[in-house]
Amino acid sequence: MTIQTDASHYINSIPSRLPDSNKGTYGKVLVLAGCKGMSGAAYLSALAAYRTGAGLVRFLTHEDNRCILQTLLPEAVYEGYDEKTSAAEITERNVSWADVIVAGPGLGTSELSTEVLRETLKSVKALWHDDEIIGKKAPLLILDADGLNILSKTPSIKECLIEISDKIPVIVTPHPMEMSRLSGKTVEEILKKADTAASEFSENHHLITIMKGSETVISDRTGEKLFKNSVKSPSLSKGGSGDVLSGAIAGIYTLLRADAKNALSNDEAKLLNTKKLHDLSYDAAVLSVIIHGEAGRYAVKQYGTNGVLARDTANSLGFIIDHIKA
Repeated sequence: MTIQTDASHYINSIPSRLPDSNKGTYGKVLVLAGCKGMSGAAYLSALAAYRTGAGLVRFLTHEDNRCILQTLLPEAVYEGYDEKTSAAEITERNVSWADVIVAGPGLGTSELSTEVLRETLKSVKALWHDDEIIGKKAPLLILDADGLNILSKTPSIKECLIEISDKIPVIVTPHPMEMSRLSGKTVEEILKKADTAASEFSENHHLITIMKGSETVISDRTGEKLFKNSVKSPSLSKGGSGDVLSGAIAGIYTLLRADAKNALSNDEAKLLNTKKLHDLSYDAAVLSVIIHGEAGRYAVKQYGTNGVLARDTANSLGFIIDHIKA
């Protein structure tokens, strides 16, 4: 297990936006988030995806969140569900539309939320299944917050995720309490050896782990390659910061993916192989943590360390990407 702390390689890998691009170039991000009365998490995640470069973002959320989300972020597409909705039908339709999925912010752990997440993962498994589809779509699945809480108490959903992670890149973003629920380790054990917790979970489940904390640790899917962000950002210790991070991962991934596809010749039919997708996903995970932290520090200049809100951090993401590239 090797731990990197030098961010220069990742910063230098941020591509410029392609001059002849359109919204399709930068992909379709589906944000499955927000149970009844929890629209804020969905908004922050979707806002961050847009602020980091995603071409098109769609909410899949509880119908009660419609008015506030369409008011807060009219640029996003909206689809709502409630207790009368066929979870299988609505998730299949939305997964077939998406390239990148963020699942979990503010989702809650009710029976309805559990069913929607279960059907989403079943649709991912069914629709993103063979190498040609994966190569064309170049998909990524990100699980955050209540998506992880549902995972930790529902073995069948966890088994489905493991099968998915054998085919496509998956990123999970637990804080210490969520990792405790997922792994069975105590919070104290995780805080003492966050790098080990991230590495072991990644190795056991074949996915990328972002172990959130004051010094966030990112492990690749083998558990052997880790990055530690040792620059602390106390302004991020506010509700909603994790939701912003989940959206930022999605948006930054769309930038890296578009650049990688553009580099392919027409003869290669713009297909990205599995190894390249895992490499891009890991780079997106590391970059999102770096940029998220820098955005929090930048927002401090306007609002003070105690005054920064998660949306201030989200709104600073695009500036930070351009600034650290310069």
